[in-house]
Amino acid sequence: LVVAGAVLAFCVVQIQSDRAQTLRDAERDVNHLAKVVRVQFVETLDQYELTLTLFRILHERHLAPQPLALMAQTERPAPEHPPERRIDQFDRTGRFVATTDPGRADAPMSVVGRPYFEEARAGAFTGVRLAEPQVNHGDTPIAIPIVKRLQAADGAFDGVLVSTLDPARLLTSLRGSTVSERTSVGVVDRKGRILASTGVTAPAEADTALASIPPGEATMVALAGRSMLAARAELAGGELSVFAALDEDAIYA
Repeated sequence: LVVAGAVLAFCVVQIQSDRAQTLRDAERDVNHLAKVVRVQFVETLDQYELTLTLFRILHERHLAPQPLALMAQTERPAPEHPPERRIDQFDRTGRFVATTDPGRADAPMSVVGRPYFEEARAGAFTGVRLAEPQVNHGDTPIAIPIVKRLQAADGAFDGVLVSTLDPARLLTSLRGSTVSERTSVGVVDRKGRILASTGVTAPAEADTALASIPPGEATMVALAGRSMLAARAELAGGELSVFAALDEDAIYA
């Protein structure tokens, strides 16, 4: 009887030890996935910055008259023109000037009053700025404006170039190459609002559980009604983050 009790106690300790190790492995994997997704997100942003910088140089050095309008004239009409391929230009007064999308009819006539325009006019940034995500109607429900400041020959503010990132499309491109069926990844703002995700339904309101996860740490949280192990990696100074999550049931399966 004593031997049986000792064996049982050993088995319990061993099971607990195995579960603890399994959890540590899962924490490492979720953290690693969040970092990998962040790297791919940053690489995508770098591509945007290169494109916007090219148009900025053409504009500021007068190497081509109205480079955006010129591209629009040479662009072949297509039934679908993804927002990511579009660049809009607004002048120093915020007035719409040109776009690379020849078929666009919904461009805002002015961006005066929008935080990213006022920040650009005030010289608050010089590189690329990820602006406040916008809620749209149509094929791109959430869009993240990517803004590049323009300046005149004397250094004065001369308007902005604005492109758009569709986080859902970006995450879809990751599925299969980086993200497994057991995991979910997503983009979240500083309030915890899920802008796009794979495998997790975005809540109607901000999910403070995600926003409170310290970057670089994996934490068990209640996400969309499920208990999940999640990790977060910040982008653009904390305005946006990417997250990776794994169902608790899948950890010990």
